[in-house]
Amino acid sequence: MAHRANRSGLWAHVHIKICTCLEGTTADYFFAGSRGVVSFHTMRIVGGHARGCTLAGPGNKKIRPTPDKVRQALFNMIEVEGDSFCDLFAGTGAIGCEALSRGAVSVTIVEHHLPTVVIIRQNIEKVSKMLPTPAQTRVVKQDAVEFLRGCGQAGNRFDFIYCDPPYDWDGRSALLTAAHNARALLPDGIFILEMPAKSLQPPEFEPIKEKRYGDTKLLFYSFG
Repeated sequence: MAHRANRSGLWAHVHIKICTCLEGTTADYFFAGSRGVVSFHTMRIVGGHARGCTLAGPGNKKIRPTPDKVRQALFNMIEVEGDSFCDLFAGTGAIGCEALSRGAVSVTIVEHHLPTVVIIRQNIEKVSKMLPTPAQTRVVKQDAVEFLRGCGQAGNRFDFIYCDPPYDWDGRSALLTAAHNARALLPDGIFILEMPAKSLQPPEFEPIKEKRYGDTKLLFYSFG
């Protein structure tokens, strides 16, 4: 297993996997269902093999992709190569695609919003074409908390979990508790929570590291 971020807050290497699996739906269904509803704007991959690759994003104002500068800062602190990675509340899948570009070998992307899933699939396909070797991806259409609660029974455990819920969402404590109780992280794994800089962090768990970027902060957790 490649080097991972350590618990002292000095960051090394983290890793990722990818398998394409869309439960109970087809791409044709999403295209038909989203016609006239979803528009696109562009983002870009900021590092790795697919650096500069443009990603599609929905015009829906409720979907707020992580800004390029925050993704750049995040991946400057951690290196995702050779381990498992999970992107929760994935939106356009930009975080998962960034990890894929940087050498991740296993990525699971979780998003419950149906019209957005087709965009994730498109972005994964585009980034995958720029990789020197094939990678596996898995796209799961499910509520993030429910997905975490089922991780233990399903045998899903990750070296790295990134979560970017809506900024006005009040379920962050339930999210961390679910990840902890289901042992969703592998030993020395890291859970990263993105949230508004001015919001109070969930009281149940103490982060091992915190970084702020304008209106955004990233909290890093290790459950031991």
